[in-house]
Order: sequence, then C-alpha cells, then structure tokens
Amino acid sequence: MTKQAKYINAMLEDKSAKAKFAYEIAKREAKGLNKLEATYQAGYQAYCAFNYYAKECQYLDKQNEHLKELIDKLEQAKPKGSYRWHGGSSQAR
Repeated sequence: MTKQAKYINAMLEDKSAKAKFAYEIAKREAKGLNKLEATYQAGYQAYCAFNYYAKECQYLDKQNEHLKELIDKLEQAKPKGSYRWHGGSSQAR
C-alpha cells in the first residue's frame, strides 16, 4: 500500500482536521510534488480559506452592530402624527 493510499484510508476513517490536511498533502504528492511543496501548498490553501472566513466574520459582525444601532434608533423614534390613506386600495402602489 502506498503512502498516498494510507493517507486516503486514514482520511476516510477519521474526519478530523489533521486527517483532512494529510489527505490534501497526499493528493498533491500523488500529482508529483515532493512532501515539502505539497505541505506548503496545502497549508497556504488552508490559510487562505481561514483568512477569507475570518474577514467575512468581521464584516458580518460590523453589519450586525450597524443593524442593531438602526433598530435602536427606530425604537426610539416617535411618529410625528397620524397618517391615513385617502385613496382606495387600487391607488396604493
């Protein structure tokens, strides 16, 4: 059994991040890269994915704070008067 096959079998049995990383390395080694290059590429790919999702989380956190501020402003606002629609429902577009 080759080293790549061992990694693939380990990955199928174990769903941990370490096994998935070993599987990514094995895929790259199967394409002809040496272990060092394969490890670097797999690590860089993991870093890029982590960095992307971290930035998305930061952006969503800022959006969440902004929306909370808007909700607070809306709750504090008081209507200036009573409004009534004077036309029929066909005029409401």
